[in-house]
Amino acid sequence: ELMADWDRKVQSIKSQTLPTGFVAPLFSLPHIDHPAQIARYMGEWGFPGNFPYGLSIYPQAFLILDGKRDYEEPTRIFAGLGTPEMTNERFHFIVKGQQSRRLSTAFDTNTLLGRGADNPDYFYDIGEGGVSVSTYRDVLKLYDGFFADDVSVSMTINGPSLWMTAARFSAAREMGQDIKNIRGTSQTDPCKEDDAQNELLFPLNKSIKMAMDMFEWCARHTEHYYPINVSGYHIEQKGANPVQQAAFTLANGFVYVEEALRRGMNINTIGKRLPFFFTSGMDLEYIALLSAVRRVWAVAMRDVYGATDSSAQKLKAHVQTSGRSLYEREILNNITRTTLELFYALLNYPQALHSNSYDEPITTPT
Repeated sequence: ELMADWDRKVQSIKSQTLPTGFVAPLFSLPHIDHPAQIARYMGEWGFPGNFPYGLSIYPQAFLILDGKRDYEEPTRIFAGLGTPEMTNERFHFIVKGQQSRRLSTAFDTNTLLGRGADNPDYFYDIGEGGVSVSTYRDVLKLYDGFFADDVSVSMTINGPSLWMTAARFSAAREMGQDIKNIRGTSQTDPCKEDDAQNELLFPLNKSIKMAMDMFEWCARHTEHYYPINVSGYHIEQKGANPVQQAAFTLANGFVYVEEALRRGMNINTIGKRLPFFFTSGMDLEYIALLSAVRRVWAVAMRDVYGATDSSAQKLKAHVQTSGRSLYEREILNNITRTTLELFYALLNYPQALHSNSYDEPITTPT
């Protein structure tokens, strides 16, 4: 039975015809034919979509499957500068002609630190490096035209995340959208703030409690919203190598798992609602970053925490190329750096991929 299953899966691997006429499979397998070798490979790596998800958490990337949904290429570009009206105009420009409407919101320093734009001490930070949002009406203006079930909004915000998420939900309800259909995510990763970004507004234990309050509420009342995004990107940006990024990020993820379990939440519910965010840098180890963390997460969720639902065992990851690898001088060389990082990321088959702009050392992507 093992051999028959192996042969059937080998036959299902997709191929790509190259310009030279050579037909290449989308991924290669080791040359093994002994049942013990096959069993070991399946236990350590698994086929795409099979535990422990070393190649990918979904089979559609590499295998020929019946009933696959139509191809979709969701794209996002980080946007936010100046006033809510200015950024809203930018959002509409970005999604024009796109198959899917996906927004990624950059907030200014005042907003990220919970400071009002009316404070004269911080006038110079208004709308700098992100959009200025101080009031509920600002949220309505920022996302005007995007309160719809087919729109997914990512909000890169941590300390004020509870207020920003509540404001967005209230605005959506005011515009007639059902809260359970809201799509998107907010970063809300206080452990990462303590590790790297240093924008904690409250003590770490209080910040974790507030994040978990929102996590628990969203698990009950929303179906497509991810209130916590476990982030390794900022840890790497502070100097961590690929191994350290993987270790710290997984550790932070397990903190949220155990906090949710203390609240009596079901492990299968927890695992489905915790996405991850990693960097793809120029170090060679990034070729295998997601393969490694997916396997660790899958084994821990199943064998340590007892998750029985395969969706709870799958580590869902967004990957962004490395901002700190880019330089202001000879700036066009950044295109080559980012291209290499994108290639490394694609070898990991992430669920979403964010390409930095070559001019990121100067401003948000133009």
